[in-house]
Amino acid sequence: MQNKQPPFTNSQKLRAANATFVDHYAQWASYMLTLTFAEHKNYSVPGIVQIDNLLQHLKATLNWATWKKRTKHNAKAKILYIPIVEGLNSSKRTHIHILLGNVRNKQHLDQFVATYISGSSLLGTRYDIKDIYSADGIGWYLTKETQQINTEAVRWNASLIPGALIPKTFTLLKA
Repeated sequence: MQNKQPPFTNSQKLRAANATFVDHYAQWASYMLTLTFAEHKNYSVPGIVQIDNLLQHLKATLNWATWKKRTKHNAKAKILYIPIVEGLNSSKRTHIHILLGNVRNKQHLDQFVATYISGSSLLGTRYDIKDIYSADGIGWYLTKETQQINTEAVRWNASLIPGALIPKTFTLLKA
């Protein structure tokens, strides 16, 4: 008799797909930035629209701070930016992990984040920047919530992937 594996559920397929894509791009990431939200007297987690707006603004300002006007004329002059929001539909504290690549260096990133946070009412003062030495398995770890808790944890709509990193065989399906 053969041991037959049960078929994957849709949520398992979603996590595997997200992990595959994150792993593919993580090989070009240099850092993982973790941001927490500010604690106020009557703390409430920002909604997904507020979080997406924050992620879009952070992406645009970091890309500008890193590449300035060169980003308009050079397809390679863009940061790699893949945000993952954890804790939205669970009891753990909501926070954001962002895979970053093609930024100048850790000091530039640290200065940018410290300045950005000081001007944000949503973000707390705590943040962490970790070097990525090996991207093996990082996709599986970062997509853990996409399997059932938070299916949209990987915020692909707020990501920025330089065109040179997108595989030539990859095409977008139009609805």
